[in-house]
Amino acid sequence: MRIETDKEFWVRQLEEWREIVRQRKLKKIYSGNNPLFDNNATNKPV
Repeated sequence: MRIETDKEFWVRQLEEWREIVRQRKLKKIYSGNNPLFDNNATNKPV
């Protein structure tokens, strides 16, 4: 098994963090905080 270099490690870490941040942003948009994407039934008037 080849040991990755520091640069490869940090490039991979950066990509993983970017993906995590992107997922969080999407989650925030669809969580009901944004009225344009309010798919949360609990926030809708009956």
